Amino acid sequence: MPADVAAQLDLDALVRDDALLVAAGLAPTQPDLLFRVPFHDGGEALLAVAFEHQSRTDRWMAWRMQRTLHRVQARHRADHPRDRRLRPAMGVVLAHGRRRWTAPNHLQLLYGLSPTTEAALAPWLPQLAFPVFDLTRVDDARLRDGVSDAIVALTLLFLKHAQHGADFERRLTQLGTLVRQVFAADSGADALSALIDYAFRVREVLDPGTVIDIMQTHLGRPGKEVVMTAADRLIEKGRAEAMTAAERLMEQNHARGLAEGKAEGKAEGKAEGKAEGKAEILVKLIRLRFGPPDAPLLARIAAASPAQLDALTEAILTASDLTALLRALDAEPGR
Repeated sequence: MPADVAAQLDLDALVRDDALLVAAGLAPTQPDLLFRVPFHDGGEALLAVAFEHQSRTDRWMAWRMQRTLHRVQARHRADHPRDRRLRPAMGVVLAHGRRRWTAPNHLQLLYGLSPTTEAALAPWLPQLAFPVFDLTRVDDARLRDGVSDAIVALTLLFLKHAQHGADFERRLTQLGTLVRQVFAADSGADALSALIDYAFRVREVLDPGTVIDIMQTHLGRPGKEVVMTAADRLIEKGRAEAMTAAERLMEQNHARGLAEGKAEGKAEGKAEGKAEGKAEILVKLIRLRFGPPDAPLLARIAAASPAQLDALTEAILTASDLTALLRALDAEPGR
């Protein structure tokens, strides 16, 4: 944020406002945060932070930001109908994509006007500019040593490297001091677990065993517990997704069963949905541990019984390789 703007804001009194974000219809579909921040001389502003992680920068981000801020202001007006002042709303973009940010950060740059026309129309057109904090342009040493809050520093490094970095594990190995600072902070273990969980979700391949070894080197036994908490959270999310898939297929098959006069349609749908959901999360976990599964393995997973899928899901965290994982599949009876 520009220094002259930041100087007007009491950033120590920054308050996150998820309720307003949801009321404005912007969450959870958009990866944004919304804050209320007071001015030093009275009043307050609304500050939207947008996270951009796409491999390509979004040329229309300025237009999207304008829509976001307009919806936030409109919701705030609806909630405070007697307020005779429009609450100022500003935006900030935190970019952590594969490439450097190149999109316009001024709305007027999207109009494509000639300099003469732009000068004449400028007072009559909506104007918006926002700062972009592009992590690809910031050296790791600055993030590691130049940010006073250890949790913030480690979060920025995870955002920069967890999804697109080619050598994330090596970088994590080099962050021992920062990891220990985070772990020692209030709620530090929870923060570490959340960051490891994020890395598991966004990387195509990430071996939990390797991450456990790295975190144990940094923290000792608690390092393993941090990783296992993250892995458990990922599995629970998979189970929740499985139930969602189950309920969706249950409804479809129930409707089909009713149409065909079959009372068993609902039960069939529930069973098929659970199996499909379990298979989807299992493929995701295999991809994280060992890379993309081949066609024969995908076929075996598709044909596996619910008991076999459960056994594979439990074994995925400890299996040293695919051969060991397949033993768990063979140990359970098939369909």
